[in-house]
Amino acid sequence: DLEIPVTEHFAFSFEMSWAWPLAPIVRTLHFWGLLSLVLSFSALAQQLLGAVDSGEKRLDLAADVPGFGAVANWYEEQDHDWNKAAEDGGCLSERALLTSISKVFLENVVQLWLQASFFGLIFDRLHHVGKVKLLISMALGLISCLAKILPMAVGLLCALRAGSIGWAQGMAILLGQMIAICCIAWTAMKLYKSFHCETHIWNLTTGCVPKEIIEGIS
Repeated sequence: DLEIPVTEHFAFSFEMSWAWPLAPIVRTLHFWGLLSLVLSFSALAQQLLGAVDSGEKRLDLAADVPGFGAVANWYEEQDHDWNKAAEDGGCLSERALLTSISKVFLENVVQLWLQASFFGLIFDRLHHVGKVKLLISMALGLISCLAKILPMAVGLLCALRAGSIGWAQGMAILLGQMIAICCIAWTAMKLYKSFHCETHIWNLTTGCVPKEIIEGIS
C-alpha cells in the first residue's frame, strides 16, 4: 500500500523539522486527507474574504469563487469610488488584490508545495518520463504563480500610494504576497533537492532526511 509509507515518511519529515508538533496531525489526517483539506479550505477562503471585508457582503468576490467572472466584474463596477481611484492611479482592482491571497497563495502555492512533497516521497517509484511530466507541470504552475504575484505586488504598491486602499489592509495583502514568494522558492528548492538528497526528502530547517531512518521506518 503506497499511502501508508508516504504518510509515515511525510510525518517523519515534520518530526525532524521545527514543525514537529504537526507530525501527529499529519499521521491522523494522512497525506490524502491533507490534500482534501487544503482543496476545501482554498475553495472557501475567497468567499470568506468577501464576507468579512469591512463587515459587508462582497458579491464580486463571492461570484469569483465559482468562476463567474462576468458577474464578478458587474458587481465590482458598482464600487465607483474604488474604480475611479484605480483608474486615476493605474492600479489593479480591489478584487484582484484580495484574490491574490485566496487564489494564488492558499490555492496555487500551497497545493504546489504539497505536490513537490509528494514528488519527493514517490521519487523512486516514478519512471523518468513521469518525472519529466510532473516537473514540467509544476514548473508551469510556479511560473504562473510568479506571473500573478509580481503584477499584484506592483498594483498593491500603486494602490497604497494612491490612497485607494487602507494601510492595514494593504500590509496584510503584501505580507501574504511575500509569504507566497518565499513558498514558491521553498517549493522549487524541494524539487531540486529531491534529485540530490539520498532519500529525496528535504526539510527547510534540517536539510535532507537521513536514509537510515527512512529505511528503519519502512
